[in-house]
Amino acid sequence: AAHWTVDKYGVLTRVNDMSSDMAASYAMLHFDRQFTNFEISYKMRAGNAAMGWAGVMFGKAAYSTTMYADGDAAFINVGNGGAFFHGQTIGTNDAEGNFVIMDADRYSPNEWNDVRLRVYGTAEGSPSRTVELWVNGQKVLSKSQSGAPARGYVCLFTSAVSADFKDVSFKYLDEKGEVTQHIPAQSVTLGETGQNVYIGDKVTLTANVLPADSTQKELIYNSSDLSVAIVSPDGIVTFINSGTVTITVSVADAQGVSDEIVFTVAEKLSKVEIANKVSEAKAGDTLTLQVNLVPGDYEGTLRFTSSDESVATVSETGVVTFLKEGSVTIKVRTEEFAGIVDAMTVNVKAADEGGETAPGEDGLPVWAIVLIAAGGAAVAAGAAIAVIKVIKGRKK
Repeated sequence: AAHWTVDKYGVLTRVNDMSSDMAASYAMLHFDRQFTNFEISYKMRAGNAAMGWAGVMFGKAAYSTTMYADGDAAFINVGNGGAFFHGQTIGTNDAEGNFVIMDADRYSPNEWNDVRLRVYGTAEGSPSRTVELWVNGQKVLSKSQSGAPARGYVCLFTSAVSADFKDVSFKYLDEKGEVTQHIPAQSVTLGETGQNVYIGDKVTLTANVLPADSTQKELIYNSSDLSVAIVSPDGIVTFINSGTVTITVSVADAQGVSDEIVFTVAEKLSKVEIANKVSEAKAGDTLTLQVNLVPGDYEGTLRFTSSDESVATVSETGVVTFLKEGSVTIKVRTEEFAGIVDAMTVNVKAADEGGETAPGEDGLPVWAIVLIAAGGAAVAAGAAIAVIKVIKGRKK
């Protein structure tokens, strides 16, 4: 059966069966978001005078019988008019966990009673939080505790007792407990766009909350894969392994207000190497550079340069064209890692000089056989051969 009903007058009543075991008979009605500094007020009366608790709990879980174990709670004991604090942050009323018996004129189990719970504090400077329980206009309990204000879900609560609630209201407080105007956040946008990064890199995210005067400014960052990247509470992302990861930012206490960014993380480049280096070439020769990278799956952009473009030029794709006699150094690097470079220095000879030339497609020198007649003229087809001379050069 449902725990609660609401009648035509707006009275909220607990209606499910109850047990003498208080831990087994919780009934809660909670807000769908978390809060830090707040005030909740309501009118409450007991439907019976049995021993039991009714009040407010706030904790990390949205719906759990152990909310007070990871948050805090303030109860009124229906049977004897006691009041009680309990929780992880504020602890209990005293070392023995005793509750405070209120004066008879402060609480009547069968009449409507005004109850107000206030929670506020600051995480700046010397962190502290204060919890106050007010009954019928008088402060019954108040306790301050070191530690930043805990954010939690807020719920009305009964245990082993029937209780009615009405006129429930909620207000936002500032860190000093003053009521503040609440301007909800409508959107949050990350200033960065998705990008490729490397293991060991760090990126500081910038989030913009709108409207600019929103009172919801606190941001929560999360990583979709902590084995790839971790993110600090202030938005500093550290990349620790290769892979793809999504970093999400959301506005605390603003349901559905979030943005995300996707990063692709790769291993950093450690080596660039020209695999087919030559030390000599002839004017007019060309050579397509073969570049090896470590790691082998690196996908960065290569950049080639020539120390003297009058002697040799090199294209964006690594094709070297030797133009005239001279010495030239050809370098290769990646755009992303300018300090990792390999180079080869080539002695370029005139086109009619001998010497080592650029290799052919198989990496070996190309040999040409030219038939020379006795007078030095090329031999025509079918003519008698006087001299056979083998010269070294590129196939035309």
